[in-house]
Amino acid sequence: MTLILNPPQRSPRKPAVDPHREAKARLHAAMAPDLSVKRVGRDGRILFGIVPLLLVPFGAAALLAVFQPVWPGDVSDWRGWIDPGAWALVGVAAALAFYIGVSRVMSRWANSAPDSPEKAIHEFYRAATRRRLRSRRLGALVRGFDHPAPPVRPVFNWLTAAAVPKLDSAKTLARYWRALLRGNPAVTHLVTVGDLQSESPLADVALARVTLRIAVRRKFAFYAALAAGVLVAAAPFVVGAERLRDLGAPFWGVVVSAAGLGAGLAWLIARLNKAHIDRREVTVHKLLVRHGHNWRLVSGEWESIDEADLEWLLKFRA
Repeated sequence: MTLILNPPQRSPRKPAVDPHREAKARLHAAMAPDLSVKRVGRDGRILFGIVPLLLVPFGAAALLAVFQPVWPGDVSDWRGWIDPGAWALVGVAAALAFYIGVSRVMSRWANSAPDSPEKAIHEFYRAATRRRLRSRRLGALVRGFDHPAPPVRPVFNWLTAAAVPKLDSAKTLARYWRALLRGNPAVTHLVTVGDLQSESPLADVALARVTLRIAVRRKFAFYAALAAGVLVAAAPFVVGAERLRDLGAPFWGVVVSAAGLGAGLAWLIARLNKAHIDRREVTVHKLLVRHGHNWRLVSGEWESIDEADLEWLLKFRA
């Protein structure tokens, strides 16, 4: 007698769940065509930075014209050339400061259009860290508002915690960076971009490795040191040129010496009062996508979950 045994029934296998499915979906959504077709151009407001720089040459020219140097009667006596030499040094320093300042402003303006991953990174951090933060400009540099995003991770410890639940608009993004860098009114955070490296793992996708240099300083201690230095540098003008010359001191020589002494005193007071609390270099990864002529960040967060763990990007297939 033959027995026919029914084989054991096997439960159907469940399809494996991709742990990086959401990260890939967010990148797919960020790479979708931009229906608004809005191009982010140069920020014209950067050029307003030239206005305060105009005070440097005009102010220096006025001071040099009012306080004329005393030319030496005996050209062989080197001490008689201290006043004219310092007078010329102030003029050259003012012209050089004006040139460098204008060059930096024009360079920032020329590079403010995010037409490359490097320029997009520099412009994003410039817009996020400026004192008068404009949410519209900051939001235009980010692509991640038109698709669901995970909750924002707060940044704690030496940075102020930015407790914004989700960056779903330009306004919430601006609020996030204000809270992050200026949430504590007693200190200021100065953030500058140091080393920047980028690569293109996919077409129209860039991955940037950014080293951020952050300096944290106490406002009161810093401005107190700055005020003390300015008072010392301005002392020769308070005393007056005639009074100093009556005492046998070359006026412009005293001006240059007082400026150096004021700078040294400001540094010393800031050092003793511990105005600078901390200096750090932090490396973060930022993911960018290209839309037309512009490159935009996928996430405006300090560093999103997708950017902190890039294993999913290695397995991504567009």
